[in-house]
Amino acid sequence: MKAAVDFLKTQPFVEPQRIGIVGFCFGGRVSYLAACNVPDIKAASVFYGGRILQALGGPGPAPIEQTANISAPILGLFGETDQNPTPADVEKIAAELQKRGKTYEFHMYPGSGHGFHCDARASYRPEAAKDAWGKTMAWFDKYLKG
Repeated sequence: MKAAVDFLKTQPFVEPQRIGIVGFCFGGRVSYLAACNVPDIKAASVFYGGRILQALGGPGPAPIEQTANISAPILGLFGETDQNPTPADVEKIAAELQKRGKTYEFHMYPGSGHGFHCDARASYRPEAAKDAWGKTMAWFDKYLKG
């Protein structure tokens, strides 16, 4: 992610102080990790980011253990019936963000599960998807345009 952001910053159409990230599922985990490790990320949106509580692929801390390093505001969009992350997992993530004094806002969508934003899946929930995308755009307007 650092290399991608460094590349973006060299582009004439990019304002280097206004770079955000959005990710879905594993990409939500990546968005959280990028907010922890890439200071040039100025806002992040995490759609049902799985495995934020676990380390993957070898040694190193889990994303949740890196929360103290976050410098970007985090928007989290989650499904009430999701199993990864579960609502209990989301509560743990929110508690860590609050404990660390981070700027964040989480939304839980009733009757929605993992992948509620993907219109190619049976789990697609158009109302939740529309609302969550609107919240993401408003988040980026607030933290990247201002």
